[in-house]
Amino acid sequence: MSTKIYNGHRIATDDIFAFTDRLRAVLDPVRDRLDARLIADKMTTAIDNQLFGLPAEDSDNAASRASEAAIIAHHRRIPVAVEAQAALMGHMFDQSKLRHEGKTGGIDYDPNRFELTIGRLPETGDRQTSDSETGDLLAITYCERDELTAAFRALDGVSEYSYWNNADEPDDVTAEEWDARRDAWHRVLGDDTPAQRMLSFTLRSDPGADFDLGASDPVHPLVLAGLPNIKLRARRLAQKIAMARLTSYLRANQLEFEFSMLFKLNPGTVAAAIEAVLPELDADFLARPLADLHRLMSDDQHAAVAQAVSTWWEANRRRVTS
Repeated sequence: MSTKIYNGHRIATDDIFAFTDRLRAVLDPVRDRLDARLIADKMTTAIDNQLFGLPAEDSDNAASRASEAAIIAHHRRIPVAVEAQAALMGHMFDQSKLRHEGKTGGIDYDPNRFELTIGRLPETGDRQTSDSETGDLLAITYCERDELTAAFRALDGVSEYSYWNNADEPDDVTAEEWDARRDAWHRVLGDDTPAQRMLSFTLRSDPGADFDLGASDPVHPLVLAGLPNIKLRARRLAQKIAMARLTSYLRANQLEFEFSMLFKLNPGTVAAAIEAVLPELDADFLARPLADLHRLMSDDQHAAVAQAVSTWWEANRRRVTS
């Protein structure tokens, strides 16, 4: 039988409730920073797309197109920060629907989830090796964010304790230690799943209700700290504009898109032109309504970027499409 416990750990504690309290005290702030970074990224994308007349991220989605049109047409007086929070909630709701094949009554997808299953080793009769004597527990983490995993592993009493039998053991683990891990995990799980044999802990049980940093007024300091810098914003915009120019050219000439074209898109001069006109973001800027942002750049600024795009395209068209 194949065993693949890639995120296994040992926890040395004689009070699992005290341990989870300590875990939460350390991981909650890390998760909050990750939440803020996601919201800040959504804000920045919405602002920069609006400044340069680019479609919304989800503009291929009919509901998203209708929502975007309603925002502009009715000039809703809603700050960018709140729009970004709503967009992120919409994404999380869509992901929740995918998890449940289109049927969901709420949001259970958490982009910054941290979950843990915890199991105690049963008695083996050998006091030298029985973890039930020492109080050590085995645990499996479920998490997609390296920052959360690293914070968990840095806790006192936590050590890595993964095991798999579909490939060789790591170089820093002896064959004897690897066999001991195999036996330990088998004593905890047998032939069952973690859900059948282990207790579960989740850092955030209701992401739909708790993912609310973007709704604070004024803008939350963590969100301000998570805003991308101008160089990154300019580079992202340049890639989007270059991709739009490439797609338009291919359609006009009835040419097929090739994945290799992406690696040839290097609109550095476009990014430099964008960087020269991009406004800095601060709390006052994020309090503006999204529909007002198109007024913040002059015709001359738009013309300078358009000229940079044309010059770049003429110099690179053959290389990119060959």
